[in-house]
Amino acid sequence: MRAALLVAPEKLELVDDWPEPDLPAEAVIVQMTALGICGSDLAVWSGQRPPDTFPWIIGHEAIGEIVAVGDAVTDRAVGDRVVIEPNYPCGICPSCRRGSTATCTNRLAVGINAPGLLRERAAVPAAFAWPAPANISNEDLVCAEPVAVAQSAVETSGLASGGRCLVVGAGAQGLFVCQLAVALGAEVSVIEPQAARVVLAEELGATPAQPDEEFPLVFETSGSTGGVLAALRLV
Repeated sequence: MRAALLVAPEKLELVDDWPEPDLPAEAVIVQMTALGICGSDLAVWSGQRPPDTFPWIIGHEAIGEIVAVGDAVTDRAVGDRVVIEPNYPCGICPSCRRGSTATCTNRLAVGINAPGLLRERAAVPAAFAWPAPANISNEDLVCAEPVAVAQSAVETSGLASGGRCLVVGAGAQGLFVCQLAVALGAEVSVIEPQAARVVLAEELGATPAQPDEEFPLVFETSGSTGGVLAALRLV
């Protein structure tokens, strides 16, 4: 099958003879229909976050169609349209037993420490291949995983309709947080050094923050030291 292999930092090669995935009993084979490129993928590609070995397959924001199911799978079927949840916790460590699977110390992160999805087909644990409705476009559905990250942040924050918040950084995650907070009925301000991103945030319902304006709630989405310091100063 076809796959895009990272053979060295910043060097991808397309191949037609990558081996087909094995099918464990509790997994499904997913035929990819769309895949997004995330900042963490770019970090692996550039060598900033190098994989353990080369060649390597990047990519983790993917959707597709199930084309085979393992012998132990009873709640998924061939033909199901699915979104892949790309982090597989172990289920047995202290974090997992507390229900905090995001902090699992043994977690497999697809495309980071487990082979990624930038290929035609991949085996995915059935529990992490989520059925998706047919009325959402591929372009929208492929954003499900990063949107879920933003949604979790908004829900955890306790932000409600009529509330005020600041979003630091208007990259992909920052813009998703802006959209979700605006949809919730909150008043959203944004800090972002790139003018084009500020314009896009405004189109989504946010407003540029005023100098030294303080906020009861700040979402730091830039991942930068300056962003963290700004968030601490303005909250």
